[in-house]
Amino acid sequence: MKGCGGFTLIELLIVAVILSFVAMVVAPSFSSHQDEQKLALAAQEVADALRHARSEAMRSGEEHHLRFNTSTENFKVLEKSNGKVLYHPAGKQPFDVRFDLNRLLEGVDIVSVAGATGNVDLRFDSSGVPVTVTGEPETVSPTIVLSYAGQVKTLVVGEGTGRVLVQ
Repeated sequence: MKGCGGFTLIELLIVAVILSFVAMVVAPSFSSHQDEQKLALAAQEVADALRHARSEAMRSGEEHHLRFNTSTENFKVLEKSNGKVLYHPAGKQPFDVRFDLNRLLEGVDIVSVAGATGNVDLRFDSSGVPVTVTGEPETVSPTIVLSYAGQVKTLVVGEGTGRVLVQ
């Protein structure tokens, strides 16, 4: 029965070893890329919330703010006048984001907001400028620091403009 045209056991083992080696090389870089994407997605979510609060403050002529809680890894976009949670412009759901309840953002930490931890408010006045709790313009650009799997992203809110930059 010469010439059956099949593969020998040795040939199949060699292919399996080569495929295993390729998988070992590719898997860590894929995992690292996923970590970067998760952190980038979380930073984009925070940046969108900051921009929304700023634009709503300018549109309504009233102060709006984000309330961050670094312990529970969540934030809300609120109206100052009544403390009501605003709705997300795209999803039409309350703009109340919890990283621990969203599988795409799970594990991302809100490290600090404007150098503080715990419950921290970041406010925008009617002209879209970040202000302190007393209503005075911020003299230093507020920052929000996020981390995941040893990587860090920082969001900077321009003190005179309110523009958001993700670094």
